[in-house]
Amino acid sequence: MNYFFSGTLIFLLGGFAAIFLKEKYKSVIFLAFAAAAQFFILPDAVSVLIYGGKLQAQIYFTGPIGVSFIRMDPLAAVFVLIISIGSLLAAIYSISYMKMYSGNKAGLSSYYFFLGMMTSSMLLVVTVQNAILFLIP
Repeated sequence: MNYFFSGTLIFLLGGFAAIFLKEKYKSVIFLAFAAAAQFFILPDAVSVLIYGGKLQAQIYFTGPIGVSFIRMDPLAAVFVLIISIGSLLAAIYSISYMKMYSGNKAGLSSYYFFLGMMTSSMLLVVTVQNAILFLIP
């Protein structure tokens, strides 16, 4: 499950990196981050689908949330595959599509930042087992 968390964090870091890069490098660097995230996310999801079972991690919070579980069962693994591969394909497609927005004030930066944040949030939403944390991302 640590690989899944690493891949999710890599998507998020790719979005943050796009803020600070030059316009012509944003799409390629985000694609590199998205491809690197696949190497961490896909093995966990595919192993859960092939061998069954589940991967699980506990997260401890204070206050009303308490202990929360991040669990990848076969149903969550299907959605993790769809989300991660779909985001990789979106990153590939956006290289040529977002060229028309190059030069706009914060056009590409905000797109790649929010794409990385949305992908990370969607990956966590399908695996979280706590109703309060489900509503937060």
